[in-house]
Amino acid sequence: MLDVYGVEDVKLLDSGHRLWEAEGRQLASSPTPTAPGDIILAEADPTLRA
Repeated sequence: MLDVYGVEDVKLLDSGHRLWEAEGRQLASSPTPTAPGDIILAEADPTLRA
């Protein structure tokens, strides 16, 4: 879906919470406030849809 709208340079967490915890990474019990992103969506590219 991100390709359809021209979003580039995207990072996704692979394997989710279980791997994160297994690697001993820091966990929090409450959400951390973050600033809004600045994503800009292009017009949908219909050639990328099935």
